[in-house]
Amino acid sequence: MQNNHLKQSLLAVSLATLLSACGGDDSSSSVNNAVSPTDVKFNLSNAIAVVTTTKNAQTYANPLKEGNPDAPAIALQSAENTGYAGYNSSNSSNLFAMDEKGQLSPVLANNLKGKFSYSVVSPDGKYIYIAVEHDSLWESNDLIAATECAIFKVNTANNSHSCLAEGYFAEKPYNWNEEINDGRFKPIQIDGDGNVYFIGKKFKVVDEDGYKSIQDLDDINGSSTQGVITRVDSKTGQIRQLSVDSKSIQSFIVTKSNTLVYRDNSGLNMLPDSTKNSTIPLLDSNTWLNTYSVDDSNTVIYQDSNSLSFAKPSKEAAGGIDRTKITVGYNASSLIMGDNGHLYSLKLDPISPENSGLYSILPQSDLPVVRTPDLSSSWRWSTPLQIAKGRAFYVATGNHNNYGNYDTINVANLTNKETIALFGGEPTKYRLSIENWKYKGDTLYFTAFNQADSTMVSGTIDVNALSQGKPESDFLDINTTASVSNDAISIADMEIIRPQRPVNSGGNPKVVKVSTPVSNFSSSTIEFNKWMDPQSVENHISVTNTDTGEQLKPMLVWLNRMAHVIYPALNQDNNGELQGLDFASHYRLFIDGNAQDSDGFKLVSGQPDDKDRTFNWQTRPEQGPMLVNADHDESTLTTGNAVKAFDGKLTIHLFDGTLTDGETKTFSLLSSTAPRFDLDVSATNFYSPFLGFYKEADETSIYHKDSQADNEKFDAQGVSKMTIKLARDGKQYSLNLTVEDTYGSKKTYTGVSNAELGVRNLTLVYSVKHDSYRSNEVIIDDIRNEGEVIDELDFDKWNQLPRIDDNAQAPGLSFYQY
Repeated sequence: MQNNHLKQSLLAVSLATLLSACGGDDSSSSVNNAVSPTDVKFNLSNAIAVVTTTKNAQTYANPLKEGNPDAPAIALQSAENTGYAGYNSSNSSNLFAMDEKGQLSPVLANNLKGKFSYSVVSPDGKYIYIAVEHDSLWESNDLIAATECAIFKVNTANNSHSCLAEGYFAEKPYNWNEEINDGRFKPIQIDGDGNVYFIGKKFKVVDEDGYKSIQDLDDINGSSTQGVITRVDSKTGQIRQLSVDSKSIQSFIVTKSNTLVYRDNSGLNMLPDSTKNSTIPLLDSNTWLNTYSVDDSNTVIYQDSNSLSFAKPSKEAAGGIDRTKITVGYNASSLIMGDNGHLYSLKLDPISPENSGLYSILPQSDLPVVRTPDLSSSWRWSTPLQIAKGRAFYVATGNHNNYGNYDTINVANLTNKETIALFGGEPTKYRLSIENWKYKGDTLYFTAFNQADSTMVSGTIDVNALSQGKPESDFLDINTTASVSNDAISIADMEIIRPQRPVNSGGNPKVVKVSTPVSNFSSSTIEFNKWMDPQSVENHISVTNTDTGEQLKPMLVWLNRMAHVIYPALNQDNNGELQGLDFASHYRLFIDGNAQDSDGFKLVSGQPDDKDRTFNWQTRPEQGPMLVNADHDESTLTTGNAVKAFDGKLTIHLFDGTLTDGETKTFSLLSSTAPRFDLDVSATNFYSPFLGFYKEADETSIYHKDSQADNEKFDAQGVSKMTIKLARDGKQYSLNLTVEDTYGSKKTYTGVSNAELGVRNLTLVYSVKHDSYRSNEVIIDDIRNEGEVIDELDFDKWNQLPRIDDNAQAPGLSFYQY
């Protein structure tokens, strides 16, 4: 990469437009016998990716190479254009290899003609599976007739190839990207044993008077039938059909442990073991709004109304499943796996847009991780948002008065909420239309059409360099792939040729952390330092209610090095939310030392003492205050200890006394932005507060209690910091309230008393109130007076914390139960 500007190669490719004379019937077309099986060769030399373009094209000598040594030696000519001298429209393909500089070269050798849909690399990177496009058979007839193959398995090291399943096409449903918005999955998938799955339709090659024609299943049977999920055994090559041709397959996902989940026109179904015939219906609705995905083991995760359900093969019921669910509280429009082991979802709230954004489901949080625009129409990129190294990457739409709409790649920091937009500042240089992107191996690859100069471009974002705060020139690289004149050839599919293996940290396995939020009755999260053997851990974990001795039977969901412990949903609270744990109860999670990591090493080798693998916690009371630390605070606010209050009113007496002329008292606190709060300044010689602010439950505005002041609006989101200043100037008193939300938005409110008021003893009180419709808790942390902590929130001193009554002296805390 260059340090001063984005590297941009000088390839200029002439692509003109003329209609091709080619044509044909998708179901039956004639070809001659000029192509033999030995003519079919593939070339992946120096390729870092394989791409398919929307139209077939042919390479030829770049006329701009002469006099320009930086220009590449080849250019592309559209198959729909016969205007360039020497161009043969009968010999073209849309399958190209992309090198490190973003330059394209044909994968199909010997100028053979073929139209391909997509490609998929095996997990170890040794093979790439390339699927012929079923809807354009006439463009691949010579290739298919010579090989009787439409799914090629190519060795990425030596370019040798074989046929995955002779006589089969691999279909891609038209709405696949809407169904599967997790970029990990395409319509060819590979399980943990290397078995390959696809939606198959049969075809045969028919020789009629010396000409060969391709007939698909519709022609053979004489009636329209549907493609079926087909499994090819990696060892024997045996082909097995897993669904019926009377149902239309819309999408499917295979887990690493050979579990299959698919949606057809009757609903969502699960095969706990794809080698067996047992099929379990999960949902009887075929609406695509019910998104689904899988974890890194064998758990199916699917959205069911406002709940998220989990299903995995049962250990006790042969051919059956175990399932449970948690309450999410909204319709999850997508399920996104972060590289940090968290499960995220996008929430769109048209009624309260301030609540829209990216949310963490596992571990579960009621606050948005980051705000995003509406990404519901972003299905064309397979996944609307990708998460890596503490950043969320998504494509947003920008607009320029003079140049119109264009795409930006937005990068949101999940810690400080700051967002940067790449390609948004130079409209004469970059106005991109993002076509494809994929995250792999700490690099985000993307392709686009640059409207600024009508070129195809490709690029990479070094996510490690970005997360380390390096300048744009160090993490962003972009190359011109081809120029376009009158005809927009674009990238339809991209597959990175690199293996993706679990990266272990080395050494012996250990439990790094167990998070057990006191308000989360549905799940806990275990973080390991290495990838673990899921089955081994599940066989050596126990969760016990130490008050009753009851042994729970949780379900584990595996994402990266995280195990999310889902508790059986047996009860409902007063708000109808599912509960797996009880109020005000003590629990213990224990992981036996015999649990193994993915390398076969036992936990006891890294943590020989049982106490290092034992974790105790207490769930919150149904009503009342409770002291918590950072491991038990799902709001992620707490850095030390904090006090939470549930279903009631928590009051903090910040100050009680007098101020001398010119004196200022400053207080700061971190608090969840409760639906309702009051900040009051009272005096012994006044019946009611004479200064203050308040916020109502259903309002986004903060109001002055001084009726003469104008109401001011502040859309506070999530946990916020409040700074309170009480000052005296002569006989006049002022109260300043500065509010800062989790996204850095800040506003200051000022109230001033009447200068003639003869105020004597003052009381400054902050109160937060429960609103059952919006929230069931409030949290206060880090209360300070001019840098000094007012209340030491210490577990050992919790029973000694001052409680305020009518005769008590502030500062202190009080709680009123409704």
